[in-house]
Amino acid sequence: TIAATVNTSGAPRDVAIGIANPSPSDCAETFTGVFGITPPPTITAIAPDNVCEGVATTLTILGTGFVATTEVFAGTMRADSVMLVSATELRATWTLGLPAGTYDIRVDNGAGCSDTLAGALVVDPTPIVFFVDPRTVYNGIATEVTIFASGLDATARSVELVDAGGMRTSLTFRSPLRPNRIQATVPLGMTPGDYDVVITSDIGCVSTIPGRVTITDTLTLALDSIEPAFVSPTEPTAVTVYAQDPAPMGEVQFAATPRAYLSPSMAGAGTVATAMRSVVFVDPTTLTAVVPAGLPPGRYDLIVVNPAGEVGLLPMSVTVTVGEPPVITSVSPASLDNNAAQVATVEGRNFSTTGVTLEMDCRDPGTGLVTTYPVVANMASLTSTSVSGTFPANMVAGGAVCVVRLTNTDGAIFEFSAISIRNPAQNLNPW
Repeated sequence: TIAATVNTSGAPRDVAIGIANPSPSDCAETFTGVFGITPPPTITAIAPDNVCEGVATTLTILGTGFVATTEVFAGTMRADSVMLVSATELRATWTLGLPAGTYDIRVDNGAGCSDTLAGALVVDPTPIVFFVDPRTVYNGIATEVTIFASGLDATARSVELVDAGGMRTSLTFRSPLRPNRIQATVPLGMTPGDYDVVITSDIGCVSTIPGRVTITDTLTLALDSIEPAFVSPTEPTAVTVYAQDPAPMGEVQFAATPRAYLSPSMAGAGTVATAMRSVVFVDPTTLTAVVPAGLPPGRYDLIVVNPAGEVGLLPMSVTVTVGEPPVITSVSPASLDNNAAQVATVEGRNFSTTGVTLEMDCRDPGTGLVTTYPVVANMASLTSTSVSGTFPANMVAGGAVCVVRLTNTDGAIFEFSAISIRNPAQNLNPW
């Protein structure tokens, strides 16, 4: 080992190093290119300044005073290779990438001759998709699904579904205000099967979750009806959805807790089904839900999807009215003697003042058969909240229970349950 003192003053330059042995060896050797005097480096910019974690990363570093021996650090992690492009440009590569975080970038020409650009590089975590809700989508409608992820610090650039053959379908999507969630629309008409979900962030970070969305065209959920079938265009409407009981062979009833959607019956390629809110599983034959306000007037198909993926369809089962649909809140009296036709008052709201139709559907207590009877409405008594009518109670067996139905002139219907028919002095039949 030989120690020597070098004068580092003056212009940057290569320093020749000479070693001479005295007599009797009397030999000498001079080395160049192994030691130099360099100016202090400076960093003015780096590009890119935002990258993905865990993938090979190359940064272009601009500044001054760079030399062939300059080293580059991200935090404490030294670049695996540094290419000197010029005295004002370097290209530094970390072959295995960097962990997520914010890094100072430092260039070092040796012996404390360095410069640092604080907080210059942000490494985003790779987004991880956890699950998609709902996982099963009926291909007869366009369905908005919610994708739950972590590490989605950068805005998503694209959301895709990829089938088993590698065919990619780009989805329209939006990011709600809550972080790490994406709402994407699965278009109608997609081929049934299992699909991978692929998310690419705005800076190119890619996450894939295999087989997370199932597209189906099979209907095995035995839907029966929805009440009321006419809903408001301006106010949320509470509804009850019923399944067939018993379910036909090969079909199922509700399981806790399904998703429910309304899709325009004449849906086009760009139409997206609307999710019903506050869906509650009551029992295997009954759901309650809320139709949101603001749907355009028209007829809608009802689609219900069980958690296990069974799908039910009830075509043209819901009508969003142009005006407000009628609602019956009471019928007074609530029990009618069957010794003669009886007058009763129907009260509620949104009755058509140009005319309504009244009917009652009565179930015979002995046979269980349901018969529809016309009720003569008193048009002179009609207001938007009340109408009286003559009910043909004398045509109905004592003990029957009847559903009262009011129809506005635009066809909007409300069914009120229920009134009771009794023989004079008879106790009411349970309903």
